[in-house]
Amino acid sequence: MSATIEACSCGGSIQNFGKPGCLSELGFPRSLVIAQRKKADGTDNFLDLTQTLDSTYIDEFFLAEDDDNRYIIIPGIKAYTPEQAEALTDESPYGDIDNIRDGISSMMFEFRGGDIYKDSAKWNAVGCLDLMVYLIDDKGNLLGKCESGDNFGGLLVGRNSFQIIPIPHNGSDNVNKYTVKFNLELGSGFDKVDYIGFDDFTSVNLVTAYDPLRDVNVKITGITATTIDFKLFLDYGSAKNRSVKGVTGLTDSDLQLWNVDDGALVAFATLVEPATPDGSYSGTFASQDSTEVVYVDPILNVKNPLSLNRLPSVTAIIP
Repeated sequence: MSATIEACSCGGSIQNFGKPGCLSELGFPRSLVIAQRKKADGTDNFLDLTQTLDSTYIDEFFLAEDDDNRYIIIPGIKAYTPEQAEALTDESPYGDIDNIRDGISSMMFEFRGGDIYKDSAKWNAVGCLDLMVYLIDDKGNLLGKCESGDNFGGLLVGRNSFQIIPIPHNGSDNVNKYTVKFNLELGSGFDKVDYIGFDDFTSVNLVTAYDPLRDVNVKITGITATTIDFKLFLDYGSAKNRSVKGVTGLTDSDLQLWNVDDGALVAFATLVEPATPDGSYSGTFASQDSTEVVYVDPILNVKNPLSLNRLPSVTAIIP
């Protein structure tokens, strides 16, 4: 990867624009990647360019166990509009113009298809977080911003600057779509963009191969001292029947119980699905005491393409 070229600053010298003949052309953005700037432990959530950029290393970000550490990919960009506001200036009576503040850079994207209202709600949920954003172009380059040392991060998103507009199809184009627009923080504009080339990764299509994880919810439908019935389902589907998108195929190697009162894991003796899997599960386990609180606990929070982080938020009381 080439060295970062910093934006011209007052007092700097004029720079040359010669380019090597083998320079890779950047393509049209096809996916967004959003992430929190800081990990759960308070450290920077950056890529380390001294690491080998293989699937083992990149998985640590795109498939991170902790939600706060995870890189969230949103593919399917259909339109992209970068915007740059005019700088705030002040003109003196003698005609001198001072640059008070650079204009704010913003990005607007269009996505199509699916449940545009639930997609919009997911965007709104992250608007108050300290986020950074990467772009993946159609060649597999990862666009972001060089940080101190050998770190590579995303462009910094202005807090509470998200604007999400769902647009149902109007009968002529038969396409549901929504637009996402946000501002970049001052000092994180387009002049700061750098990139990791598609051929800097150990496989050419490495970052384009990731799909968005699917959030899994749980509803506990029955509980005794030794048995539990529950249903796993995705966010999507009608208000009456979310479970139409039931999550199937998980086993006791993926799920266990956690006893809140004892602060202990409770392994399933058996965990089965019905003959026609629909997201329903029935489990048996060693007897637990009455009034103790338990929940379904994922052994790993991510089982690609599923994110199981939400499961512990739903508890049940042993009768």
